[in-house]
Amino acid sequence: MQFSGCPLAKAKKILVLLHGFGASGNDLLGLAEQIGGDSRAFVFPQAPFSQDSGGFAWATNEQEFKASRSRVIAMLDYIAVTYPDAKISVGGFSQGANIASTLISESQFQFEHLILYSPGFAIDEYLPKTARGPTVFLSHGREDDLLPFAGAERLRETLTGLGLKVNWQPFSGGHTITTELLEQTRKQLDE
Repeated sequence: MQFSGCPLAKAKKILVLLHGFGASGNDLLGLAEQIGGDSRAFVFPQAPFSQDSGGFAWATNEQEFKASRSRVIAMLDYIAVTYPDAKISVGGFSQGANIASTLISESQFQFEHLILYSPGFAIDEYLPKTARGPTVFLSHGREDDLLPFAGAERLRETLTGLGLKVNWQPFSGGHTITTELLEQTRKQLDE
């Protein structure tokens, strides 16, 4: 697990970001400089399943997905109990965004923001019938050749249908996080 930004104990806001398939906890570390602020702490957990090709995955099957999701929930529980005055946001890129998108069904958390960069699809079994809070930042490249754009569109429709405010940021490009998206993310986090 990697940390960046202000110390957790002094943070008014804590943002947990989950990396994508085949990456590591270091992969999104550079985002903290671009979307950070004086009172923001960042937590970058590493997925538990190592890959033969290098890097780590949150899941390669449904059982691993459930195990990773439970692990992330336990970590968020710890953060919420240990730092009760901090507002928590969660998000991720690619497979990490898929895990993060399912966390809105966990009623014990009152996330401030849900940041989803290039998620694959809505995982219906984990989504509640209705939800309150968080403001969702959802982006996806129209030319993404790894995870179809249509999956993110479906997720947007699902989240909007739950009554969530979704800041939908489609862009021309592939499976990536652009500088413009980071600027928009920071703007949302600052509001």
